[in-house]
Amino acid sequence: MGSGPKGYPRTFVGIDLETTGLEPQHDRIIEIGAVRVTDGKIDGRFEALVNPGISIPADVVYLTGITDEDVAGAPGIDEVLPDLIEFVGDAPLVAHNAPFDIGFLARAADNRPEFLMGGAGVFDTLTVGRALVPRLDNHRLTTLAAFFDIDLARAHRAGDDAGATALLLVALLGVLDQVGSALLSRMSAFADPQTKLLIDAARVRSEGRLDPFAVPDHGEKENGLLRYDVARGMEFTRVAREEHLSVDLDMVEAVFEENGPIASRLPGYEERREQLEMMRAVGDSFNSGIDLVVEAGTGVGKSLAYLVPAAHFAVMNGERVIVSTNTKNLQEQLFNKDVPFLEDALDLRFSVSLLKGRGNYLCRRRWVQLSERSLSPQERSVLLPLVLWEAETRSGDVSEAVPVRRYGYLWSKVSADGGPCMGQKCPMNDKCYLMQARRASQAAHIVIINHSLLFSDSETDNRVLGDYSYLICDEAHNLERVATEHLGRRANVWRARTVLDGVYRSDGVDTGIVVDILAELSGQEDGGMLSAARAAAERLRDEVEDARRAVELFFRVLSTAHVKLNAGRAVEYGKLRYRPGSSISGIVPEELADATSGLARAGNSVAALGDLIADSGVERVDSVFQNLEFEAARIGGLADDLSYLAGAEDPDSVFWLEVRSFRDHLECELRCAPVSVAEKMGDFLYSKVESLVMTSATLTVDGSFDFLFERLGLDQLPDWKVLTLDVGSPYDYDAQALAVVAGYLNPPSSPGFNHVVSDLVVKLAKPAAGGTLVLFTSRAALNAVFEEVRGKLAGSGKLILAQGHGGAPSVLLNEFARNIDSVLLATSSFWEGVDVPGRSLELLIIVKLPFPVPSDPVIQAHCERYEQDGERSFDKYMVPRTAIGLRQGFGRLIRSTTDTGAVVFLDSRLDGKSYGPRLLDQLPTRVIVASCESELMSAVEGLHVCTETAGGNRS
Repeated sequence: MGSGPKGYPRTFVGIDLETTGLEPQHDRIIEIGAVRVTDGKIDGRFEALVNPGISIPADVVYLTGITDEDVAGAPGIDEVLPDLIEFVGDAPLVAHNAPFDIGFLARAADNRPEFLMGGAGVFDTLTVGRALVPRLDNHRLTTLAAFFDIDLARAHRAGDDAGATALLLVALLGVLDQVGSALLSRMSAFADPQTKLLIDAARVRSEGRLDPFAVPDHGEKENGLLRYDVARGMEFTRVAREEHLSVDLDMVEAVFEENGPIASRLPGYEERREQLEMMRAVGDSFNSGIDLVVEAGTGVGKSLAYLVPAAHFAVMNGERVIVSTNTKNLQEQLFNKDVPFLEDALDLRFSVSLLKGRGNYLCRRRWVQLSERSLSPQERSVLLPLVLWEAETRSGDVSEAVPVRRYGYLWSKVSADGGPCMGQKCPMNDKCYLMQARRASQAAHIVIINHSLLFSDSETDNRVLGDYSYLICDEAHNLERVATEHLGRRANVWRARTVLDGVYRSDGVDTGIVVDILAELSGQEDGGMLSAARAAAERLRDEVEDARRAVELFFRVLSTAHVKLNAGRAVEYGKLRYRPGSSISGIVPEELADATSGLARAGNSVAALGDLIADSGVERVDSVFQNLEFEAARIGGLADDLSYLAGAEDPDSVFWLEVRSFRDHLECELRCAPVSVAEKMGDFLYSKVESLVMTSATLTVDGSFDFLFERLGLDQLPDWKVLTLDVGSPYDYDAQALAVVAGYLNPPSSPGFNHVVSDLVVKLAKPAAGGTLVLFTSRAALNAVFEEVRGKLAGSGKLILAQGHGGAPSVLLNEFARNIDSVLLATSSFWEGVDVPGRSLELLIIVKLPFPVPSDPVIQAHCERYEQDGERSFDKYMVPRTAIGLRQGFGRLIRSTTDTGAVVFLDSRLDGKSYGPRLLDQLPTRVIVASCESELMSAVEGLHVCTETAGGNRS
């Protein structure tokens, strides 16, 4: 096999395997497919079923269609490999996620040289695809094949996948030919040896033909790639007025009329009383300078209900309105979907910016500096997609950089949060992504952020957002949790390593600011001050290593000593609360003292080195000094947090140790949080704004806002300052939904409960014409039920999906929505924010009530506060929290006016406990309590009818 005349391989073989699982040590190959390509054309195929000698799991049968019967008469792997090797010959292999396929082939060869494959090289289309199309939503073979219009008739069959993989490489080489030589040079520096061969060949082909910084043009497909902007409509200048004007809400209401601009642009739009009521309340809040708490049920269209009056008010008065969401998904939906819609629909010219925390943005300066340093081969491969992405992105937002955003520890090396900001002195300040986003946020009428940034900005006296007077908090039921998180502290060995690595790390290659400083000083003329600086830098390396060893020893000893907090019992995962009388400082005092003193010495030495550098006259002194100042502050912050957390002396905070199993050892993390954020919210947030709007679908408990007011300190504001509104939902839940309680079951804590759940999930899901979502409160319970369900539903034609088994939550959700006849088992992240309209979700099974974990230290502390005040914490806190969670879970079912479905509760405590009726009263539909299985099945029988869905408006 040779290369073509222009450097790319003329012949290669695409290969794919189907296996019984993901682990070569335990699983086996059941099918092999290979396709030979010469000069871009397929000229040979190889396909063979393989008898694995073990049973094929049900989920693999569903995925591939290959059964035990299909492979019963097939040859074993030892018979198939020689024929495969002959077919491949001396051609290089091409695979998608090559380590997977090569790992299985190597295991099959069992160290027999004659059976080993890949000696002529292996190209990975996953690696190349990520590098060349980094803004694609995901890089699965099916997604890349669809993007490049490659026919993949039978996904998850080896022959078809192998053909698609081979043709995918051909398509990717065509993309590579569109990249300019300067970018190819940078890509080559990051690429693994095999990918480097292709990139270097492309460099030869591009010389004199392309602009050095040319990026690929995917034509119309370019619109399908992720592309975020930081602002929209910035040509519409915001001009502040001295006196506020009131928005004419009658005029705004006309926008929502059935013949209005929204209706004309939104198919199936229906005027909703609830949406108009909320819109007017939001407008009144801004006009009057009062706060508003509004519960808007599913289907109200609350985003338009607050965005339309907010936009009018901001434009009329030249004000900024901050819109904060709990999730980045909603944040991006508002900016990328709702705002463009309103720009088109409204006769109003307004500007909007999207702003995230600094850790979301690429720092151009740090990216350039990092590319000059040595990285491990794996780190280089992970960062390779950033080369082309950085040349294409307009926002620098890591949400676009799909291949990299999963690797937080590497992203932190190049993000704007990973080091000191030089501000105006930075040579790239004019092109800085973070500064671009922040400048836009100061000039925009509406600024869309998330709760995390809202609270972190409040902690720093609004240094990011600046002064603002009008705030809308969507998904407000999460505000207490986010505030608690941001007002707490934490310390762990990973944070210590990250902080100390920034100063110095020796791991095959010396890295860190000390290495950079020594390199800088080596080129300077010698002098007393420079000699002292060099000596200080040399000493600092040893002090950092000493501090690292001391901190790691502290956490290592603590991982064993944690049993003293748990009555002498070790745990693999758990949260162990501690108090001043039995604090960490009393359990491992010597190790703690060594760790804190080691950090203090290192931090002081970093600061002292900065002073020497500042006085030395060395070039680039400002940059070097600022870096040292930043690192000294980080070390000092870690030392302070470690001492504070270990002492546990603050009576208004709760302290705990988190223990978790990591690979073959235990790891510990020290954490604390305020017992209550209610007392802090006034100074922290409320006093800073003229008007605050909080909204969510689940803010009330027992028809009252009292619980929310108490938890968030809203009850401490004057009565006239806060108005409440519950607009309900436009859905007819009695006609569209049914709730059934399996009252005959034993409680969830009963032996064998998971087996009962498995049996019922199968019986309920089998006749369902649409999708079934099963919500758990425990990952362990989910895993146990999944193992049984996938076996019992084998051959049923249903796709069985489970969180933690087969991809990220977003991938699972997309599969679930796409495959109408499927079953998805999920935990906490699916209880809210999941929107699956139509037949894709017809049946919702809630296995257990979402009670807060009573042993959780923060929950314990909340309950203790109630008990100290003479109130029953279970009634005042645990049940209300559960009610909100239950309503969130229930809200997954009906997502449009044409949806129908049933919710089945398998937790019989809803019928057998005194709090059961109280929780059921929170639901907006009728409830049936089944006294036996036949009653349960009869109740849901009529809901398994296929219905047409129009996908109602959920703006």
